[in-house]
Amino acid sequence: MQWIVPAVFFAMASVIFPRCATASDPYTVSSISVDLTRETSAIARQEAIESAHTQAFNRLFKRLSFSGESERLPEITYSLAADLTAGLKIDDEVTSETRYAAEITISFIPEQVRKLFQERDIEFVDNAAPQIVVVPVFAHAGALSLWEQNNPWRASWSFIKGYDGLTPVILPKGDLVDLGSLSALQAAEQNQQRLSALAARYGAAGVLLAQATYWIDFETGNPRLDVAVEVVGDGPALDRFKYSKTGTFASSPEELFKDAARAVMEELDGVWKRKSASLGASQKSTLVVDFQITNITDFGDVRRRLDALPNVTRQELLALSKDRARLRIFFDGTSEAIRTSIAKQNMDLVPAGPGSQVDWVLIAAPKRD
Repeated sequence: MQWIVPAVFFAMASVIFPRCATASDPYTVSSISVDLTRETSAIARQEAIESAHTQAFNRLFKRLSFSGESERLPEITYSLAADLTAGLKIDDEVTSETRYAAEITISFIPEQVRKLFQERDIEFVDNAAPQIVVVPVFAHAGALSLWEQNNPWRASWSFIKGYDGLTPVILPKGDLVDLGSLSALQAAEQNQQRLSALAARYGAAGVLLAQATYWIDFETGNPRLDVAVEVVGDGPALDRFKYSKTGTFASSPEELFKDAARAVMEELDGVWKRKSASLGASQKSTLVVDFQITNITDFGDVRRRLDALPNVTRQELLALSKDRARLRIFFDGTSEAIRTSIAKQNMDLVPAGPGSQVDWVLIAAPKRD
């Protein structure tokens, strides 16, 4: 395993960079597989690392942003992704004369990524949901299964180990302890005590109860999968979610199960993002800012620009001198949201320096037409 700082990929063989050590960090992307063959292994390694950066940032963008936001994003090049990178970790490295293969983890700098998103007016959420454990109950031909080896619905959830979303979900081991703590019938009947005990065993806030029914439509001969999902206990507040898909005569049941499991995770992730954004918008906040002025016209101009922002509810003048003003701004949402709004008025909020009486300095560029 290697830990590498981007600017010195080839100058140093092993550099510890702590941000890559936290797998649950929303700004860390793991399990990036690269395997290239070129004229030399050095060329293959360089191209593999460059490819890993662009792959990682695209996955990060999908993780944090909402659908439809990709049009606002600039082209993701290696140069752009590398500038935003905090560190890189290489595992399972394999080299030959012409081949390079590895598993790569890349961690990005949160402040820089947020700045890019704000400059592009990209709506995003970067707080992870509480961890939950999935309980995949399978119903077929009148029988229920959960921990059995032949439960195809449980097998289809193996992908979540490398899932890129903000909703961490654990697939239980299915060992003797699990087998003795919760049966398929108890899960289907939502036995709260048993479900809570399973969640506690894995350090999870709650349970994602996913019940799948597989059957054959005798009129068409096509297989069908019906899924009902809900969160029991704490975790993302997912209303009972239903998913159904009909396969074809040639389609395999495994394809139906895998598609359904991914659809559940996408819905769970979408619910968490939407509710996180909604909570942020309903949050009442204030901040105190200083800004420079040359005359009273500058002061009035800044206040008019702030008044034009829909999430600014009120301004309070705290101090005024011939070259500086101090305001308390009342607004709806988070500090990141207000920074994004202020940027639309050709202004910026930057942290104040040491010893300042305020946390933020407002910088107002000339108003754009």
